[in-house]
Amino acid sequence: MSEELSAIYKKIAAGKGLKYEFLFSLEGLFLSVMDFDPVTDEPLPITVDDVLLNIHSSSVLKNNWQNDRMNHIVRFVSSAVRNLIDILHEKNLREHRITRPEQVREVDSKSMMWLAKKPGFTVKQKIASEQRMMGVYHTTSLDTA
Repeated sequence: MSEELSAIYKKIAAGKGLKYEFLFSLEGLFLSVMDFDPVTDEPLPITVDDVLLNIHSSSVLKNNWQNDRMNHIVRFVSSAVRNLIDILHEKNLREHRITRPEQVREVDSKSMMWLAKKPGFTVKQKIASEQRMMGVYHTTSLDTA
């Protein structure tokens, strides 16, 4: 029997998927008593006595939320994501692009010097010669360096 996970969660939400809810809670129970290697995320060896002791302990039984595999993955990567967020540096970059004149919103001295080299006497004549103009565009870069 193969069903999509979204269909299973819809059945659980509607109250019709009791067997799936039981399987998820059982998986959550076993995931909560297991210890995982922080580097490889492989389960560490554990004796049956330790499993039974962890199940019997009150900290496991007080968990009323689902401790499924997705929750385990989020807990596994959360410290790495926090470190990445801490070292992200947001930089506002200015770059010059040659585009159609109606798309240009900002010009600077470099754009005007580029335009001055074009043939024509007025700005209108200079732009009309090629139908291109250099403009300034702002972008945001997230850098971890």
